[in-house]
Amino acid sequence: MQTFELGNEYIFIGKSITKGTQIKYKKDDLFLKLDGSGREGFVEYVVSNILNCSDLEKKDYVVYDMCQVNHKSACYSYNFLKDDEEFITMNSLYQIATGGVDLSDHLASLSGAKERLEYLCNLASAFGISEKDFRTYLHNLVQLDLLIENTDRHVHNYGIILNNTTGNYRIAPIFDNARALHTVEETYCSCTLSGSFHDQLTAFEFPVKSSFRLDYKRVYAFLDDTLKAYGDYKEIQFLRNQLQQYQDLFCR
Repeated sequence: MQTFELGNEYIFIGKSITKGTQIKYKKDDLFLKLDGSGREGFVEYVVSNILNCSDLEKKDYVVYDMCQVNHKSACYSYNFLKDDEEFITMNSLYQIATGGVDLSDHLASLSGAKERLEYLCNLASAFGISEKDFRTYLHNLVQLDLLIENTDRHVHNYGIILNNTTGNYRIAPIFDNARALHTVEETYCSCTLSGSFHDQLTAFEFPVKSSFRLDYKRVYAFLDDTLKAYGDYKEIQFLRNQLQQYQDLFCR
């Protein structure tokens, strides 16, 4: 496990919401996050390894690994942006396109998950993103969030990427999955389309079809190795239960 000694000059101040409790650092091409209320770094590590056992492409998600920062448990990932790129959150897209302030408030005013899905796809398409591709991106997000019960998919941690040289946009990878697997017992769920993980998924079509699949043999081999290395964490047991419950959806 890598270790880092970082001073306050490396603390990264980015767009967030009050729910986030993790201290974040940026050093060269690395982003590092301290654990907050639970084992968030461990969860990021587990979730990215689960995605590595899927049929998603490497460009579709960010890989996390565990580390220690100033002798505290943390995780790190490499910057997914090129030198001439910047990440534009969905909330920022909403502000640019409409002059509004809070996308979350606008989504809450819409009648349901399907209407919110259409609104987000139309919003992205206004910036040159294929509506079909963005729909697939959102489908991947909500399917993953159903599996891991991510309670923190707010409007600042998904979006698109602007190339400041060409002016072109591309879809951001999946990142920031830390508040999942019940590592923190939440009283509030900040989701993409609905407060219900199931309603989010059925917004795409019913009966539900899979957006991506997992190689269960590889997944369980990883979980067995993780169990040996770190012990019987509750997050691992929760994920095993979820994999069994949603096997028809996720299994190849």
